[in-house]
Amino acid sequence: MEYMVLVPLHGSNKIPTYGSRLLLPDSLYTFVENSVLGQLTKQWETMGLTELRRRQKRMRDRWQYFGPFLVWWDGWLLLEGDRRLRILDDALRFDRSFGLAILEAVYRRQSGPLDSLD
Repeated sequence: MEYMVLVPLHGSNKIPTYGSRLLLPDSLYTFVENSVLGQLTKQWETMGLTELRRRQKRMRDRWQYFGPFLVWWDGWLLLEGDRRLRILDDALRFDRSFGLAILEAVYRRQSGPLDSLD
């Protein structure tokens, strides 16, 4: 019976390894990607369906190895007007600490030239 202990459990090769878990998106990443892509889709609503799908694929390919902060920041740079505030509000409602971190980053970006005058 001792030789049975050394045999790995059936299906243990199907458990994700640590290395493969790094590329699996977490809930924050999925939420941020959906929020930003949703606002970009609304911004691009006047385009044809083929062009819209092409742009969505291009953005997903671009964000493939980005974290949630970079996806959000990319959306902040690409979006116009109220859509920027919508993704900020969405982030604050979903994850308060993440939302405050990006709010601070936006503030520092906006007030950067003013701080250098001191």
